[in-house]
Parts: sequence; C-alpha cells; structure tokens
Amino acid sequence: MMQRRYLKLLTGYGGQGLANAKDGVLLDCGSTVEFQAKFNESQAAVVSSFSKIGYRVLFSPNGVPMINRETKEVYIPVLIEKDTDRASKMIRGWVDHEMAHEIFNSEEKYIHKAKAISSKFEKIFRLIEDGRVERMESELLFGCKENLEYIENEIIGKIKNIDVATFMLAKYGKNKVHEIGCSDFLEGMSDETLEFTSKVASCDESFQAAEMIYKDLKDKKDDDKQEEKKKDKKGKGKGKGKGKGKGKKKKGETKDDLKYRYQVFE
Repeated sequence: MMQRRYLKLLTGYGGQGLANAKDGVLLDCGSTVEFQAKFNESQAAVVSSFSKIGYRVLFSPNGVPMINRETKEVYIPVLIEKDTDRASKMIRGWVDHEMAHEIFNSEEKYIHKAKAISSKFEKIFRLIEDGRVERMESELLFGCKENLEYIENEIIGKIKNIDVATFMLAKYGKNKVHEIGCSDFLEGMSDETLEFTSKVASCDESFQAAEMIYKDLKDKKDDDKQEEKKKDKKGKGKGKGKGKGKGKKKKGETKDDLKYRYQVFE
C-alpha cells in the first residue's frame, strides 16, 4: 500500500504548490526570479509529498539529508545553485533516498542500539542501511534509480575509502566495490560477511551485517597488531644494526596503509 501511494506522490513532482503543503518553507536562493520559481516549485513538491504521510519538512542544519521516523521529520539540505537542472535532480535524489527509509522501514530503534555500541559501529550500520534502502527502491522504481545514481555520482565521485566501500557493498555487492577500485577496503571481511551484506533485506539484517563487518575488521586489526609484535620481537634478536629487522615495511606498503584501511576504528 505504501509503495502504491509513493508512486502516486512521485507523479506530482513539479506540479504541486504550497497550497497542498501542511508544513515547511521555501528556499530563498538569492538567484534569478526564474530560477527561484522553478527551484521553489520543486521544494514545494517535496513539502507536499512528505506532508501527505504526516511528515514535517525542514532544512538540514548541517547540510546532510536525513529522516527521523520517530518525530516524523525529514531534513533536506539547502542548495545555493544556479544550475536549475542539477538542483532539481539533487532534490529529487535526496527525497527519494529519505522516502526509501520510510518505504522500506528503517527502524529508529536500531540507530539507538548502534549508538550504544560505539559511534564507529553506528557509522557502519548507517552506511549499510543507506545502501540497502537505495538498492530496494532502485529495484522497485526505475525513476528513483536514476535520481539516486545521480546524487551518488555527484557526492561520491571518485572518492575511495572504507565508507564508500561499505555503502557500495550493501547497495551493489562486492563486484561493484572491485570495479570502482575500493576492494582493498574489503580485506579482512569474510566471504560470509560480504555475501550477507550485499543481500540485506531488512533493517534488522543491516544491523546483523554491521556486527559482522565490525567484528571482521576488528579481528583483522588485532591480528595485524599481533603480527607486528612478532616481527618486532624477532627483529630485536638480529643484532644491533640501525633499524635492522625492526619496523620493516612490505613492498609497496606505507606507514599510513593500515591506518587508512581501518580508519573506522581510529
């Protein structure tokens, strides 16, 4: 039922005014009158769509789009953008992303559970859940798929880090992670973890996947530390030559490699 209602809401983009909106404000972008009219029309559609299902639309205080299903509030970033087409696509992508959390039931209780473990664990969970809802929405609605891919390319671009790898794993699977050159960040994750994370179908499963990734990477970090201790201990018995046998790097390895790879635990 929610899915059919959402389809109806999407068809109203650009054609609904503030007369239908229960809450929210329009963005005064300080640009041309024509741009303001078109941009505000898109914003009005956002407000109207979410207000129909009981949400208040607010501007994000930190520039990050988000949804709170407990307080029934959705936050969208403020755009200062003269490119009307780009601005419109960004808005639609953000709205589609936040609506996906509503359609596919991202439960706030899991956010609270994740926060109780650690901020790093919460981050992993949020990335997996974002990937899950975008994958499921893209499979259901082709128009949403295009909008989500647009903001993905705009925001992520060519960034390569463990956050991108985790999100991409949950949304597309490990082959996509390899394709974009982020496979190094999957090192330490078991095949079971990779397979499970790429197919999570509920918020509960996203939490389970976060537990698996968190454990795998923590175990890998602990193993690396133990390995370094063994090398250091072995090196101390190999003479007094300066630097001989101690702190020796592998070929092509830099001192920041492990820190970068496991930044989630820093």
